[in-house]
Amino acid sequence: MEPALSIITKCGGAPIVAKWTGADVTRVRRWTYPKSRGGTGGLIPAKWQADLLAKARAAGVKLTPADFFRRPAEAA
Repeated sequence: MEPALSIITKCGGAPIVAKWTGADVTRVRRWTYPKSRGGTGGLIPAKWQADLLAKARAAGVKLTPADFFRRPAEAA
């Protein structure tokens, strides 16, 4: 689910995102699951966003705060 799937892919995959954030890889994968399956509905929780942005920037990944929000067409 978006935008989590795009962010995780852009960063190089769930294992890398887990390493960067300190979150378990299973938790990172759940960000891409719908809420009905125990996920976050495609949203990356705010507590992980700043770390993820900083690590992505340090690794040369072009990730911006805007990437964490659904675009209007995706929210519908």
